[in-house]
Amino acid sequence: MDNQFVEGFNYASQNAGTFWGGDIGHQYVGRIDSAIQEFTDRINSFKGYNTPTDRLQGDIAEMWHGGTFNINAAVNDSKYSATIDRSHGFASPDIRGNWKNSDYGLKYYKFSNKSVNAQALSYFQRYKEYNATHEGISFEQFLRDRNLPIDTSPFEAIYSGQLRLIPSDQMEAAIAYLDIKIEKELKTRPEQALRFQEVRNMLTSCIKSPDGTSSFELDRKSSERLAQLAKEGNFSPADEGLTLDNLVHFEHIIRQGVKAGLSAAVITLVMKTAPNIYKCIDQLVTQGYVSNEQLEDLGASAFKGTSESFLRGFIAGTLTVSCKSGQLGATLQSISADVIGALTVIIFQTFADSIALAKGSITRAVLLNNLNKSILVSGIAIGTGCLLQYLLPALPFAYLLGNFVGSFIGSYIYLSADKAIISLAIEKGWTFFGLVDQDYILPKEVLDEIGIELFEYEKFLPYEFEYERFEPEYFQPEYFQPKMIRTLRRGVIAVHQVGYIYE
Repeated sequence: MDNQFVEGFNYASQNAGTFWGGDIGHQYVGRIDSAIQEFTDRINSFKGYNTPTDRLQGDIAEMWHGGTFNINAAVNDSKYSATIDRSHGFASPDIRGNWKNSDYGLKYYKFSNKSVNAQALSYFQRYKEYNATHEGISFEQFLRDRNLPIDTSPFEAIYSGQLRLIPSDQMEAAIAYLDIKIEKELKTRPEQALRFQEVRNMLTSCIKSPDGTSSFELDRKSSERLAQLAKEGNFSPADEGLTLDNLVHFEHIIRQGVKAGLSAAVITLVMKTAPNIYKCIDQLVTQGYVSNEQLEDLGASAFKGTSESFLRGFIAGTLTVSCKSGQLGATLQSISADVIGALTVIIFQTFADSIALAKGSITRAVLLNNLNKSILVSGIAIGTGCLLQYLLPALPFAYLLGNFVGSFIGSYIYLSADKAIISLAIEKGWTFFGLVDQDYILPKEVLDEIGIELFEYEKFLPYEFEYERFEPEYFQPEYFQPKMIRTLRRGVIAVHQVGYIYE
């Protein structure tokens, strides 16, 4: 059982990171796909609305900027996100980011000057609009009803502090209009110029976070077109280029590969050093010191296998992202990340064993044994990982834990089955279709003991031959002793190779 435990632990420590690397790539693509699907659902939720397109397009613009920002955030693996409030509170922002100074107000009017003037609407202007239908309300009462400070300037823009988002095709004209407006107001009404200057400073055509992630720009004509599609429930992200193969580029794949590789290396590092750390602690507690040998073993285990694990995790991560994002064709998009991880483990192990076989370091039997073990253990590790993830979806490392346990189970099953096969091969002489090599050649030590010398052509030196001279006085006969009789039996002489050995 100890051997099975060691085999399982070695397999898990070497390959768990590879499976986790593939899972990292799968989660990355999954986040992008979820963001695209959520965006699509929100746009098509307007199906059946009777709101005129020129009015509904403002709502669609909110969905577009919030949705495409979150999609790009998923693509860039960014920590930032945008939330569409759909709030009808006084001067409330339309979109909020989870970073500082990230409130956005959208105005998608048909003309640039209309969009700008709406963004620059003052408290007094809004009060006058309200007062037209609610006569007798003073400006102070207007402020108090909205929980605003009583000393709020009537000339301040009600959206002050928010970033002002307008159609992308209106940006140039809006800036030109604001420059003229500011210059004119400074000459005639300086107190009014401040709010226009503030709009000029906060004007934008997209959402942008500190790490450079941004939403896609949207012009007024496109917002109306999308509004019409939304009312019909026919919006498709693919028509707007919002597909995995268009969004995920080479640099994103490499970045995720490095992330997967580093994660795999860390997992291997922890699992390799854990037993040695335990030994160091145990020695420190029992003997009061830690020997140099233990420290050397700890250092060696820390670096052994981490570089290889990084490479395995990198390959599994990049392959998973490439396949799932459609970069390698639509056919491979459906392939499971678990399968990619398993194939990486098997191919990597087989490649390394093939090099060793070519060098003569291992035999063909060892290569086949490692290949069979990798296939079986990988399959069981995948199964238990998926099962535990299904049973414990709230546990972040459920798959990794299940994979780890599955490695132990798989190794135990493989070694137990291997022992059973070898036992039958020894007893019955079966080869199991070439899995076991039955060797019937007597070992050299047996031939030497019974006095049979084989002619070794390569070592024979004819010019150095000397005749043996028999000298009777030195002859010493060997007398029979029971211990001279030794029984041969069939046993394991190499990996999956059965031959003659002494009892």
